[in-house]
Amino acid sequence: MDIKSINAKFESVKASYNIEYEAKVEQLQVVLSVLKGRNVLALLPTGFGKTLCVAIPTMLSEDKDCITIVISPLTSLIDDQICRLNKLNVRCAKITGIGEMEKQTITDSLGKTAYVDGIVDGNQVLVKMYHKSTHQDSKDRIINEFKTESSRIRCIIATVALGMGLDISDIDLVVHSGCPKTVLSY
Repeated sequence: MDIKSINAKFESVKASYNIEYEAKVEQLQVVLSVLKGRNVLALLPTGFGKTLCVAIPTMLSEDKDCITIVISPLTSLIDDQICRLNKLNVRCAKITGIGEMEKQTITDSLGKTAYVDGIVDGNQVLVKMYHKSTHQDSKDRIINEFKTESSRIRCIIATVALGMGLDISDIDLVVHSGCPKTVLSY
């Protein structure tokens, strides 16, 4: 098994997954290592196709009951990956939960009270909040709106609930106001 054979196999199945582009060499190297049973750490830039690196081994598997498990600390990243995988006709599901550590981190970060004063028309707000207590419909709306070029949202103030790994083009600045208390919560 080599990169050429992986690419040939990928070329033969990609039409059934609505994939219209060529796999990059780096993606194929990741897939080859995974298929050989190796541990892999792929440090690739935003928008490079890391989700495809996760999906291709399952797509190429002859075992139709093959399952790939992706563990991610961020619900927003999971949602983004599920959206991408659904577009590729890859069946996927999200399983989430929040533990006491996450609850305590949010409480410590936000404090016990938060309030907004003086907003007359919420649709005209250029800054949005995104945190664990934000309703899922609002989270989806905020992310989808923020990703569009015509977005009125100019700034999102967020906890690690939004955080890392989202593929949003044209981000000019990310400001971290403080580090998480533990590496695990990061």
